[in-house]
Amino acid sequence: MMNRPSNWRNLTTALLLALASGEAASAQQQYQLTQPDNVGSSEVFVAAPYGKQIGPAEVARSNAYPDGDYYAQLSAAGGIGGPGGPGGPGVCSTCGPGGGSHGVGNGAPCEEHWGCGGSPFRTGPGQCDRWRVGPIWQVTLDGVFMARDETDIDALAAAIGTTTTAADSFQQFEHGPGARLTLTGWWPQMKGYEMQIGYLGIFDWDANVVGPPGAVAVPPPGSVALTQQRELKYGSSLNALEINAQRITSSPWKPFGGVRYLRVDDNIHDNTNQFNTTPLSLGDIAITNDLFSTANVENNLIGFQMGIRRDVWHLSEKLSIHGFSSGGAYCNLIDRDLSNSQVQTRTEILAVDDPLTMDFDETGSTDTLTTSTGSRTKTERTELSFVGEASLSLQYKLNQCSALRGGYQVLYLSGVELADDAYLGLAPNSRDLLLHGWFAGFEYRR
Repeated sequence: MMNRPSNWRNLTTALLLALASGEAASAQQQYQLTQPDNVGSSEVFVAAPYGKQIGPAEVARSNAYPDGDYYAQLSAAGGIGGPGGPGGPGVCSTCGPGGGSHGVGNGAPCEEHWGCGGSPFRTGPGQCDRWRVGPIWQVTLDGVFMARDETDIDALAAAIGTTTTAADSFQQFEHGPGARLTLTGWWPQMKGYEMQIGYLGIFDWDANVVGPPGAVAVPPPGSVALTQQRELKYGSSLNALEINAQRITSSPWKPFGGVRYLRVDDNIHDNTNQFNTTPLSLGDIAITNDLFSTANVENNLIGFQMGIRRDVWHLSEKLSIHGFSSGGAYCNLIDRDLSNSQVQTRTEILAVDDPLTMDFDETGSTDTLTTSTGSRTKTERTELSFVGEASLSLQYKLNQCSALRGGYQVLYLSGVELADDAYLGLAPNSRDLLLHGWFAGFEYRR
C-alpha cells in the first residue's frame, strides 16, 4: 500500500507524456506550403509542419498523398486551384468552405466548372484551402439515332429481276441505333492538359428488297415443279475510336487534337431460294438450286484530327449549350470481298426398300444429297479520305455531379467505298457518306 502514490505518479506521468506526444503528432499534420525567395535554387520543399520551411536534409513525406510528396503534387497542379479553394481567389466565399466547385483558378463562377469532390482533392492547412492533386473524370454516355445516305434501291431491285412496285416488299435505309461514350481525364501532373477517349458506334442500318415468288421455268430433269424467291439484304455499320488531348485554358473555346480510327462495314447478301410447293409423295424427287451472292466492303480509316470545343453558353443556372467541330485527313485501307456459291439439294421420298438392309425398311423415308460449288474474289486498295464532324447539345444540370443532355450531330466521310457499287459490278469507286441524327444521354463529373 505504501507504493500506491508512486505507482499513480508514474501512471499519471506516462499519460501526460502520451498526450503531449499525441499533440505533437497532431501538430505535424498541420501543413503549410512554403516557397523560398530563391525559387531557382535546388532546395526541395514538401509538406512541413505549419510555418516551417525545410530543405533537402529535412524532407518530410506523408503516405496520405500520391508518392508521399504533398508539395510535389501541388507543384504539378501548376495554376490549377490555389489559396481560397480550387476555384482560386474569390470562389471560396461564394461556394462555401472548400471551394465547392471545380474552378480553374481564375475566379470562374461556381456553376461553370462543376463536379463532385472526393479523392481528387487534398485539404490544406487553413479554412477553404483544398487542392486538386488527383484526376478529374468527366463521363458522357449517349444513345444515338443516326441516318445515312440512301442507296439506289431501284438499281438493286433491277439487279434481282424486279422493281420496287412489283416487289413483295422493300425498305430504304432509315435511322440506325447506336451509342457514344466519352471519358475525359484531367491529371494535374499533366500540367495544363486533359485527355479524352471517345467511342461512337452505329450498330446496324438495313435496306432490303424481296422479290415476288415465281415458278421455276425449267426445273432440273426428274424434279417436281418448283417455286423460287429472291431476296437482297443490305447492311451497314460504323465503329469509331479516338484519343484526343486538349489544353486547359480559362477561355471557353478549347482547341484539341488527336488520332482516330473509323471502320465502315458495308455488306450485301443476295439469296435465291428454291422449294417445292406441294409435299413430296412416294417416289417424288425435288432438285433445288439455292444461289448465294455476297459483296462485303470494309473501310478502315486511320488518321489525325484537329478541332475546337465550346464548353458553355449559359442559358440559366441549370441550362447550358455545348458544341464541338473537328476534321482530319485519313488513310483508308479498303478490303473488297465478292463471293458466289450454289448449293444443290436432291430430296427423294423412297418408294422401294433397299434389299441390302435386312433389318430396316426404307420405304417412305427421305434420302437427301447436297453438293455445293462457289468462287471468291478479294481485292485491297488504299484511298485518301477526309472526315469532318460537328455536334451541338443542350445540357440540364441535375446537381453538382450529373446532368441530362441531348442534341444533334453530323458526321461526313469522303473517300469511302460502298457495297452497292461492288455488288452492281462497278469498278472500285470513292464515294461520300453523310451521317446525321439525334442523341440523348447522361453526363457525370467527379
